[in-house]
Parts: sequence; structure tokens; C-alpha cells
Amino acid sequence: MIYVTGERMQPHQIRVAAFDARWRGLDPVQVHAYLNQLADELDRLHRELITANTEAERIRQTLRQWQSRHTGCRYTDPDWSLNKPVAAVTAPRWIIHLPTTLTSLDAAADLVVALRESLGHVPALDFGETTLSEEDRQRLRHRVWCDARLDGGRRCRLPDGHPGSCGTTGEG
Repeated sequence: MIYVTGERMQPHQIRVAAFDARWRGLDPVQVHAYLNQLADELDRLHRELITANTEAERIRQTLRQWQSRHTGCRYTDPDWSLNKPVAAVTAPRWIIHLPTTLTSLDAAADLVVALRESLGHVPALDFGETTLSEEDRQRLRHRVWCDARLDGGRRCRLPDGHPGSCGTTGEG
């Protein structure tokens, strides 16, 4: 076969694949039709991968540019790891309200989890304080995470109202 271990298979490798002839073997027309269909699917997946990688790089570059422009705009609590009360902040922290087209609390919570997993490395974002509300009932907010402070300055990443003690699972 053409495929070499360690290399990615390319669509043209599937299209030109040749097999030994066998008596009462498979119908060559059906085999080649199937291989062409498989090659088309592999070609589509390669294009989607290139698009996804390009988009991911665009997002990374945009975040890097934002971080470079706003390095001094983030408040850090020097006593956070000591579990002391937060000192008075001279500049207010800003909350980003991001409306969605989602129509259920569960779907919105799943989106918040996905955002935390993909953007949790950005130090300016504090996902621990995340709340959700309906469009016309914004004063009624649903906490997403417990967010209790743990040893070492970490916070509990379990869902709000979780059973058991904080930090037993869901840490990351």
C-alpha cells in the first residue's frame, strides 16, 4: 500500500491505490467508486482542518495583540493567594455582557464551559464570577460555578451548588 507510517494520507494516494487481482475478488468499479468517495471526504476534511487552523491562529493573534495593548489595565490582587479580603480597587473592573441566540439555560451554561476551556488561559478573564440571565430578566442571575477560594489561590471549578467538598473534581 502507498501509506507510510508517520505521514498523513492524502486524497490522491487513495485515488491511485492499486490492489492485487484475486480470482472472484471485489468488483473493481465499486472499489474505485468507494475509494474516490473516501478521497473526496478526506479532501473535505483537510480543507476544514486548514480553515480551522487558520481561524485558531487568527484568534491567537488577536488575543496577543489585545494583551499587548492592555497589559496595564488588569487588576491583580496581591493577597489573593493568602485568602485575604480584596483590597480597595481604585479603578473599577469591567463586566462584559455578551448576548447569545441560545434559548435554554443548559445550552448557555455549556457555552460558558466551552469558553472557559478555550479562553481560560487569558489572565484578564475571570470565569469564576460568571452568571447567566434571561434577556428580559437580567436582574435574575444564575451562577455557573461555585468559585469558592481554595488553598494556593485557586478557585473551585465545580458547578454552583455541587454536592461534597470544593475542589474534589473538576480542577484544571
